[in-house]
Amino acid sequence: MFYSLKTGGFYDSKIHGKNMPSDVIKISKDQHRELLKQQSLGKQITVDEKTKRVVATEPAFDFIAAQEVKRAQIRKDFVTASRQPITDDNKVKWNGGFDSALKIDGAKRLAESAGLTKVVLFDASNQPHTLTLAKAGSIAIKIGAMYQAMFTLKQSLIADVDALNPSASTQLDLDAIAVDFSQ
Repeated sequence: MFYSLKTGGFYDSKIHGKNMPSDVIKISKDQHRELLKQQSLGKQITVDEKTKRVVATEPAFDFIAAQEVKRAQIRKDFVTASRQPITDDNKVKWNGGFDSALKIDGAKRLAESAGLTKVVLFDASNQPHTLTLAKAGSIAIKIGAMYQAMFTLKQSLIADVDALNPSASTQLDLDAIAVDFSQ
């Protein structure tokens, strides 16, 4: 068995004959099996420059990929946090998030347009509440303000990730950007 760093492939003289790259290095069948096993576990097959032996090593750190993972974590945590219920002054829990604020505000505006003074809204437990238009508006504003605060934080965290220099930063720099949407 042989390995070529140039092609990143294994070659068998019984199959390939003399049709092998010029940089092939001879390896045993046991070494071939072990290298394939290590590769399946995420290791990278390469040639040690000092010993010229074929070895399996940890892949090089890909900062750009790590940045995208961090951005995805920030976005996911934002969506989860922004949808958490918001408690009003009467200890009623309302669904959080932009859509909830829009729906409550929309229901209030429709009732107002129809000349009504009250509107029925359903809380996070799907219980009906008859509220004045002013109270419905204040709930929509509270939910919207919480969403906006979290959105601003998300954007700031992503900007912090983007500001890191890929050639001079490490995973520790990414980990130092604390993602905490609890308010």
